[in-house]
Amino acid sequence: LRNATASALITRTDTPQSFGKARMLVPELTRQYDEAFQQFDVLVMPTMPFVATTLTAADAPIEEYVHSALNMLANTA
Repeated sequence: LRNATASALITRTDTPQSFGKARMLVPELTRQYDEAFQQFDVLVMPTMPFVATTLTAADAPIEEYVHSALNMLANTA
């Protein structure tokens, strides 16, 4: 699974050579996933490139809830 990051970085460049390199990694990446699924039923991986924000306390003022909600608008596209 370590190759997943390398594969993602390679595919970010838009050249035929980069695409070819990424395609050549597919069998190895598939093998690594198959190996991981021999041991685990689920693989949990981050979907965002940063740590999740903390939840607003239940007794927090409404302003804090609004600030927290408006802070995440970029993630609603």
